[in-house]
Amino acid sequence: MALPIEDTPILKGKDAERFWKRAAESEAGLHKISDEERERIIANAAKIEKIAKFPA
Repeated sequence: MALPIEDTPILKGKDAERFWKRAAESEAGLHKISDEERERIIANAAKIEKIAKFPA
């Protein structure tokens, strides 16, 4: 039997401030990855798919 899911703790103080700051920065587009980084990630994923044996 699975364990019950506990309530998510409420963020307070500096944790809450950090969360809202990062959320605002994300909305403003300050945390986007570069095109080079995106291409590197896609190339690495393709390499993994070649060597991995995923069930169909």
